[in-house]
Amino acid sequence: MNKNLRFSHKILLAAALIVIAAFASFTLYNDYLQRTAIREDLDNYLTEMGDVTASNIQTWLTGRILLIDNLAQNIALNPERSTVDSLLEQKALTSTFMASYLGDATGSFTIRPDAKMPAGFDPRVRPWYKGAESSNTATLTEPYVDAATGQTIISIASASKKAGQSIGVVGGDLSLQTLID
Repeated sequence: MNKNLRFSHKILLAAALIVIAAFASFTLYNDYLQRTAIREDLDNYLTEMGDVTASNIQTWLTGRILLIDNLAQNIALNPERSTVDSLLEQKALTSTFMASYLGDATGSFTIRPDAKMPAGFDPRVRPWYKGAESSNTATLTEPYVDAATGQTIISIASASKKAGQSIGVVGGDLSLQTLID
């Protein structure tokens, strides 16, 4: 077949093959560039969204930590039982937390809304109590199973002290589903 082609046809065929190869190379190179640009844009977008989400969660948690710190300070000002009950029943706390509570230094436990605690429950041995008691700031626990509800939760807890004397630890429970939502 090659013998039947004239020289001009052979040159035309070679030029056509070179043009096809050039366009194929150009197409593959553009595809590579576009894929790289899209991947970089996606990575940047996901990083930015991750940062924004982390910032939103941090802001959300900071507000709840401030509520617990405020509760601890108010209880330190007046640790009377009736005052503690009214402070724990504040709308800001009941609408924000699954439960808010005070585990006092004697081992008694006051929780709102009321919940039946297991027999022999001593708040002083719970991780949220120990963590807050040993810290100067509010603490956030690792997820754990709540003794009253059996749900997996995290707690924000803060020590309540008056003149350096421990009154106990106040806390608030947040469902992990709340964080997911």
